[in-house]
Amino acid sequence: LSHTARTILAQYALADTLALYFQGRRRRTLIWLFVIAVLAVVSFEVYAHLLGSPWILLLYLLTLGAAYFLYRLATREDYQNKHLDYRALAEGLRVQLFWHLAGLSDEVAEHYLRQHRSELEWIRNAIRAWNVPTIESCTEGEQMSATVTMQTPAQPLKDLVLEHWVEDQRRFFSNATDRDRKKLHRHERTVNWLFIFGLLLALSVVVLDFTLHHSEAYSRWHHWLIVIMGTAPAIAAAMGGYAEKMAFSAQARRYQWMNALFTRASTQLQVLLNKNELSKAQDLICDLGKEALEENGDWVIIHRERTPDFRKS
Repeated sequence: LSHTARTILAQYALADTLALYFQGRRRRTLIWLFVIAVLAVVSFEVYAHLLGSPWILLLYLLTLGAAYFLYRLATREDYQNKHLDYRALAEGLRVQLFWHLAGLSDEVAEHYLRQHRSELEWIRNAIRAWNVPTIESCTEGEQMSATVTMQTPAQPLKDLVLEHWVEDQRRFFSNATDRDRKKLHRHERTVNWLFIFGLLLALSVVVLDFTLHHSEAYSRWHHWLIVIMGTAPAIAAAMGGYAEKMAFSAQARRYQWMNALFTRASTQLQVLLNKNELSKAQDLICDLGKEALEENGDWVIIHRERTPDFRKS
């Protein structure tokens, strides 16, 4: 690889690693927020209907305090925005790298995140700075690298761009579509069953209250039924909230569209490279990169609109 390609690749690897790290921190924080919220509901139900001990009420206060502390920690460390920013940076560098390997002089910064010029301008500037040697053709080695990429047969484009970008992304979007659909289906099914269970239990309690309200055995179980009846919808709401914050539905739709796009691009690019029509292949690679940049910009917007809020959790 040329010096510029190695530079872009190294920065991409670093940005990708940071994006994955903060993604994990964000996901774990979100899970714990909803788990603690459910524990708060359970402790309050137990206090109100079962034990009535001040220690249970103290547990309720502690869970609320823990949720608030965790939320403030995540806000201070900025897990959400760091994950999105580093992912946006990595995806922009990915496109810039393969444009460079395809012999294109186009700049990602001219096509990327234009709707976020103020808050994410640093990403565009970083990509532009790391791509400077390509633009200025600073060294003879850079010039020779670009010339070789433009004039040699299509095999380098097949080995690098087609296999390690187009096919890689096609496989990623295909797997991600199935993954998010399965997660969404699992969450929706569990949420529906919990709501149905809570509804049936509530109806059962109403019927039992009318028929067995004088029964001593029923009186012992009545409060437990009330606690379970209040807890089931809380768990369902927490799972639904987690699925909404993670944007499983929106992501699955976008990933399906991108999978179709990269599948078509892969087929067309193979045909062009087999015919050794490098100029048309480069045009296709350029257009595909622009589509990928636009999709990732929309992905950033989708997730910025789903920032966790302690008051709504």
